[in-house]
Amino acid sequence: MSAATANLVSTESLRTDLALARQREADLEARVAALEGQLRRAGVTHHQLAENDPELVSARRRIAELEVAASELRRDLARTEAERDAMRETNRDLARQVMHSVP
Repeated sequence: MSAATANLVSTESLRTDLALARQREADLEARVAALEGQLRRAGVTHHQLAENDPELVSARRRIAELEVAASELRRDLARTEAERDAMRETNRDLARQVMHSVP
């Protein structure tokens, strides 16, 4: 087999593979459309399907966990800031006392 013949065979083989892939894609699109039609007739919406998606459920659970953690961190921050402000005030009072007691 010459190089030109081998190249022609390879080109034809690729064209055949491409045609088969296109037909497979069309078949799958038709199947998806049919399944979507069955779901619509059964009253199942796309939204309902997505609501039960395990990844979506897991993501929502993680979001809830992070919201709780963020709330706890905000509460801790507020408490720490209040303590810092109280310490600053105590520091100022002590500095005034020291300054007034210096002879």
